[in-house]
Amino acid sequence: MEARKLALSRIVLRIAALLFACIVLGNLANDTVFQDNVPYVGKACALVYLSDLDDYTAAPCEFGLACGAIALLIAVISTILDYISDVQGIASTLSRLSYITSLIASVVMAILWVAAFAYMTKEYVNVTDQLSFESYTNEMKSRIGAILAFSFLSIPVWIAVAVLSGISLNSSGASA
Repeated sequence: MEARKLALSRIVLRIAALLFACIVLGNLANDTVFQDNVPYVGKACALVYLSDLDDYTAAPCEFGLACGAIALLIAVISTILDYISDVQGIASTLSRLSYITSLIASVVMAILWVAAFAYMTKEYVNVTDQLSFESYTNEMKSRIGAILAFSFLSIPVWIAVAVLSGISLNSSGASA
């Protein structure tokens, strides 16, 4: 593959990762749930509404928020670095450094999204075992679905970015 096409493919994938991170982050950060027209703030975290349970924990939500924020920052910074290094053209040493950091960051993000998806899904299943699913409002169900779906879809996107970064690193090493 041509270096420019690889760079543009990585940029497009990072924009998708950025969009997915925004969706997950937005749904997790929207922390107000209305039940019987009464707002409950601070306990929902969109993933679970556990006010009836004694063992409420916001840890899955906080981990998802952290992953979303880190993914957002890495996607923005990496997209800018890719644009500068490949589209604008800089020295090959800086390009190789950009590919290496992109590869490492993408692998780390894929691992974090796997952990976040597994953790949030496990907590969601534990809660639905204790509460009836009918107690969730339609808004809560759709937000939970979006969180789990887009956290899962982030995994192959970051893996693809890592693969393309590895290919770019390999091709830059062959041409050097």
